[in-house]
Amino acid sequence: MAAKPFDWPDFLTLAEELAARPEEHCLRTAIGRAYYYAYHLARQRVVDNEFVITKFEDSHKQVWEKFNNSPEYSCKKLYDLAKILKDKRQQADYNAIFPRIEDEFPGIITTAKKFAADLNALDKRLPVNRGVRA
Repeated sequence: MAAKPFDWPDFLTLAEELAARPEEHCLRTAIGRAYYYAYHLARQRVVDNEFVITKFEDSHKQVWEKFNNSPEYSCKKLYDLAKILKDKRQQADYNAIFPRIEDEFPGIITTAKKFAADLNALDKRLPVNRGVRA
C-alpha cells in the first residue's frame, strides 16, 4: 500500500484536543502542533510557488523570510501571526518554566486558524515571486 501525504490540518485537530486537557505537557504539545500546522501550510505555499528550500539551512527561517520580505502587506501580516506562534512554540519547547501556560488558549488556536484563513485568502501566487530565491 502506497503511503499517502500527511494531512497537516490534523495537527490543528490534535492541538485542539490537547488544549482541552489541563496537563502542562499537553498544553506545551498543543502549542507546538498549532505552530507546525501554520508552518506546513506556509511551507507548502512557498514550494507551490517554485521556491526551493535549500538543505543545510533552517527551513523555517527560509519560509518565514519569504513572507516577511514580501512587498505584500498581507504577507507581512501572516509573518506577524507566524512569529507569535513560533515564539510561543519555542517557549513551550525550551523553557522549563512557562508561567500561566493555560492562559495561552484559546488564543493559540485562534491565531493558527486566522493564519490558515488569511493564507487561504491570498492570491495563490503570493508570497513568492517566481524566479526569486532566498
